[in-house]
Amino acid sequence: METRLCRCCGCDLNGYNEYRSKKRRNLGRICKLCHIKEMKKRYKKGKRHFFITTSNYCIFFESRQDKIAFINYRNILRKTHKYPAEHSSSCGCAIDECVEIDGKPVLQRLYCDECGSIVRYNKNNEKECEGCGLIFS
Repeated sequence: METRLCRCCGCDLNGYNEYRSKKRRNLGRICKLCHIKEMKKRYKKGKRHFFITTSNYCIFFESRQDKIAFINYRNILRKTHKYPAEHSSSCGCAIDECVEIDGKPVLQRLYCDECGSIVRYNKNNEKECEGCGLIFS
């Protein structure tokens, strides 16, 4: 069985000195003494703290206005962030050809005549079969 160590001071953790969260009911990766020191640093008397906690990190702010500005900025990014519509390079992309069916243009995937695999662009931007490596002109 491997020994678990406190992430702050490095002491061996066991059931007696390990901090147990009331919400999670499981053992943490920190000893009780280090947890008490962290709480004393975080909540000093006479000073108000503004912070956001997530599962991975905690962000502290100097004022309430800074916290609200950060939350608004994060919400704007969440709503307006767009992923690129196209690849920045055609390398590795499958090839679609425009074919007319019943007088209407339709995109169809290009397959190899020899083995039936998909044809993709290689690193030299040439049409290459994925299965047999045949280069198309």
